[in-house]
Amino acid sequence: MGYAVIFGGGEFGRRFIEKLLENDWRVTVLDEDPEVCKEIVEKYGIRAINGDGTDPEVLDEAEISEADIYILATPNEEKNILSSFLAREKKVNRIVIRLSTPKYIKLIKNLGMEYIFYDKIIDYFSYTVIFPNVLNIYKYTDFYILEVKVDDRLGIIGKKIEDIENEETKVLYYRFNNELKEPSKDDVVREGMILYIVSKEDPKKFLKKWMI
Repeated sequence: MGYAVIFGGGEFGRRFIEKLLENDWRVTVLDEDPEVCKEIVEKYGIRAINGDGTDPEVLDEAEISEADIYILATPNEEKNILSSFLAREKKVNRIVIRLSTPKYIKLIKNLGMEYIFYDKIIDYFSYTVIFPNVLNIYKYTDFYILEVKVDDRLGIIGKKIEDIENEETKVLYYRFNNELKEPSKDDVVREGMILYIVSKEDPKKFLKKWMI
């Protein structure tokens, strides 16, 4: 589905490795500890580079300019931020930075990057990383509610809304040209729509089918 580079192969980084691999992403991990790199290779069968993500040569070796997302997962905030600046120079589209304190939030947001705290790794964030069309997801006891933006990464453009539904997944509303509407029988999915979906099944099942 995409290519991800993760700086930091500890517990935090491994949660993302597992989620990404479950969804058929190609993943490269950077870590300064050779033993961690060895464990990553043995456990996940992916490429692990023993090096510092603040070293431009290491980022080049990881083909950072080809990455769809760069996740900075080390416990060192300053190192994560420095590496993120280097990645921006390589035109990486999406950068997610692990923070330990709120002092850098304003800086990160002003630069158009994303952040997450160690104790806030929850399932909806994994969805938004793996499926960038998911703007929001809320999990309740028996169902999910999702907000999904339609663009050319989804293979459902031009299909009738009723044809992308099933017994467990329904489109409650959609927003298009700033108008919120309930779908009618003949409404089709258009680029730029926001779909508001309720689903009793794990959304990964239909999102993976929708991705091109």
